[in-house]
Amino acid sequence: MFHFLRGRKAPAAPVPQPIETAPKDGRRILGWDVLNREWSIVHYWFDPDPAWNGWFHCGDAMGGAKVSHWLPLPEPIGD
Repeated sequence: MFHFLRGRKAPAAPVPQPIETAPKDGRRILGWDVLNREWSIVHYWFDPDPAWNGWFHCGDAMGGAKVSHWLPLPEPIGD
């Protein structure tokens, strides 16, 4: 039935990387939140006060995130 798929491999799933390798330019990524045990959208925040530097959940300016691994955000699915 789906003969056109024969011999094709599924795209490789991304492998979570250590958070130390994540981009720290403000872009949003998926981060493994070790406290909540779930993937969350996070970004790295640089502040003149180093006490505020770190990973934050998007939309939560006051709560830092404890993140151990990251993945790029998936591409949006088109219609």
